[in-house]
Amino acid sequence: MLSTTENKYKGYAAELVAAFYMNAFIILRPLIVSYSYRWEIILPLIVIPLAMISVVHRSFKIDVLLLRKLFALICVVTSLFLIDFLLRRNDYTWENYYSFLIYGAITGFLLANVRRYDQLLKYWTIFSIIAGILYIPDPFNHYTISGGYMNFGSGMLPAFIATVIVFLYYRIKYIVPLMIIFFVETVVYANKGATVSAIAIVAFFIVFNTEEKRKRVRRIIVLLILSILLLLFLDTIFEIFNMIAVKLGVGSYALTDFSNISRIKELSSFNSRSEIWNQVGEEFKSHWLFGMGIGGFQSKYNNYAHNFFMDLFITHGVIIGGLILWQLFRYVKNTLGFIKYNKELFLFAFSMLLLWLFPSQFSFTYWKLDAFWVFIIVNMYSNTYSHIDNVDPI
Repeated sequence: MLSTTENKYKGYAAELVAAFYMNAFIILRPLIVSYSYRWEIILPLIVIPLAMISVVHRSFKIDVLLLRKLFALICVVTSLFLIDFLLRRNDYTWENYYSFLIYGAITGFLLANVRRYDQLLKYWTIFSIIAGILYIPDPFNHYTISGGYMNFGSGMLPAFIATVIVFLYYRIKYIVPLMIIFFVETVVYANKGATVSAIAIVAFFIVFNTEEKRKRVRRIIVLLILSILLLLFLDTIFEIFNMIAVKLGVGSYALTDFSNISRIKELSSFNSRSEIWNQVGEEFKSHWLFGMGIGGFQSKYNNYAHNFFMDLFITHGVIIGGLILWQLFRYVKNTLGFIKYNKELFLFAFSMLLLWLFPSQFSFTYWKLDAFWVFIIVNMYSNTYSHIDNVDPI
């Protein structure tokens, strides 16, 4: 007969495996960057051991209903890809489908084993912080580990939100220095989408770190006042920020654009994106009903839309795009409802929402955003709680 400790270990193995897989692409980024031409070999090395654990481990008892939901999702997405492959294939069709299998299908299979979202949240914060620590020296070594400022932001942002959760929810004060380091490096050395996301994360946790509505209202008012003051003194703040950066010799892509705001009142990245968005608008006039297909815009212009909503509608058109957007709104509402009966599930799901929603307004395509698929899958599973021990059924 197993001891209590052994039973807990057995019961939490699924959560440990799922949490590691969600961070594996960040932690193993040096291997991916060094051997990018052998990525098809590296992926099985990650997936096969996890799949074997899923099959042989005693704690892995997959809910059949969840597997049916996952199978339905895979069938719907695969159908969209098959239609595009037959009618309007391009160089990015199967590349994006491969991304869906990695970030969506496999993650969904592993999450189908999860019973304790409180443990999943703990393990996810631990692995995210470990990944963030690995990335700390990266900007000073020409992004050798991450491969660039975009991937650096993708790795540092989860680490930052993990430290915020550890500080505000788990009440561990010793994490504050690391939290500050993650935030500063995200603002200075990552992409601006990650910067906006980091600020939004701070604002969100300040507001929702209390269950009293009056306190929330007061905090929202304070944040609004601070935002107004920030906008009023924006030029001065950027001048001081840039002066400090020059003295310290810590120039970066983000700092260059911040400096441009102060000096010439424009963002070079915004100018390039506005050009892309204009192209999306022109194409949408001719492809508003069915879109250009998965990867269609990118194949024609050698660039993706750089905005989630534009990407959605230029890819699928108003009918399918509208249905997807409607479902996402339902999932956001569903996520907000988690706070009433399972705070850990709420923190995890809302963290995933923050990790894809803000960055995807300026960069990335949703097929390659792991947090986007985790958010969808967690909500898709959320009305089936027979497999989760620490929540009550809806």
